[in-house]
Amino acid sequence: MNWQGIDWVVAAFELAMLGLSVMAFITCIRGFRHGRLSRFGALWRYSLLLLLAIAGYVLFCALWLGIEGFYAVRLVSEELLRSFFAVVGMGGALWLAATVILGITLLLVKRQPGTEHSRP
Repeated sequence: MNWQGIDWVVAAFELAMLGLSVMAFITCIRGFRHGRLSRFGALWRYSLLLLLAIAGYVLFCALWLGIEGFYAVRLVSEELLRSFFAVVGMGGALWLAATVILGITLLLVKRQPGTEHSRP
């Protein structure tokens, strides 16, 4: 495997997506249980956060391709370009699966007693 240039971005993106999805999952469940978020609000916030991470990867790759085209310097390997759609597809699959799992979990989780009336 050739790790020249920015090829490390693929591995870093997948690790970041996995870590972000777990942290956001826990945060949204806690927010719902403590009455700070509604079910829809928790699902919306979680889904948007994961979509922003995918968009960040797409923008990062577009930035490097733009720099490569502007300066005529080869910064991005051919393997990274070939794997771009696969990585974005895996991120999208993770987004979809994690959002469905959070939705099901929110239906099964109950608020803690005394938190129903704490929202303004």
